[in-house]
Amino acid sequence: YGLEINSYVDERMDVEKSMDAAARYLRDAYRIFGDWALAISSYNCGAGNVSKAIRRAGGSRDYWTIYNYLPRETRGYVPAFVAAMYAMTYSREYGIVPQNVGMPVQTDTFEIRKNLHFAQIQGKVGVPMEDLRQLNPQYFNDIIPGTNHSYTLKLPVSWTSAFLDTPIDSIYAYKADSLLTQKVVKDVKKAGTKAAQERISYRVKSGDYLGRIASRYGVSVNQLKKWNNLRSSNIKVGQILYIYTNGGHTSSSTASAKSSTSSSKSKSSSVTYTVKNGDSLYKIAKKYPGISADNIKKANGLKNDSIRPGQKLKIPL
Repeated sequence: YGLEINSYVDERMDVEKSMDAAARYLRDAYRIFGDWALAISSYNCGAGNVSKAIRRAGGSRDYWTIYNYLPRETRGYVPAFVAAMYAMTYSREYGIVPQNVGMPVQTDTFEIRKNLHFAQIQGKVGVPMEDLRQLNPQYFNDIIPGTNHSYTLKLPVSWTSAFLDTPIDSIYAYKADSLLTQKVVKDVKKAGTKAAQERISYRVKSGDYLGRIASRYGVSVNQLKKWNNLRSSNIKVGQILYIYTNGGHTSSSTASAKSSTSSSKSKSSSVTYTVKNGDSLYKIAKKYPGISADNIKKANGLKNDSIRPGQKLKIPL
């Protein structure tokens, strides 16, 4: 839906752009399924999974009828969505009041056409780094990669005059040699290429930790933390982590070597499960957090959902 995602920018973090994209997606999903609960389900797990659940439920388009055929996360997502909407609609009746997040109510936007580091804005204009990060969460590493194409910078309206009064060239030049090194400039240019935007979403499983995930994909723990704006190494089951398959700032040759090693490790990371009476792929998948019935089918080369007692299944971990 037109959102840019690479090593330096993730426009899904841009409130306005992501809301616009989400609204357009929900509109299109509603046109496909004709039901808002199914449209919301599609937003969470994809139209393909919803269509599959409809087929398994005999063609019904009632959310509660297809409920058991949807991915486990989606079965909790839609009720949680409804609960959140209910809480917002009837907040006064339950004494729920908005929390002051400390962000400015009024903001201004500026077009940035060169690489610009938040520290340059802070140093020349005085805007606090916390404000810059809060209002511009779509930029990783505190850098706006403006040389690829123009981007917007959002500032509190109280800093508008100071920003306009400061010559833009002096802001671009401020500590540019140290904040925007040749390596950074090269990485920014690379981030704008199609190859750099090859990224996967990884759902944290039970027993996972950053070091293990980093080793599996041939990246570093620090890269995982930067890409996902993590301030510590704490992660929780079900959390989504974004991983760039090109290794981000890692050289392509190193990343390739590491990824080939990690892929061979990941292929062997599985357990064997013996099918019991009453089992189904769906029931078996529930025993393994983060694993879906489709994962099991692909791992075992199954063409349909049919399994039999005593059959050995490989469960990918």
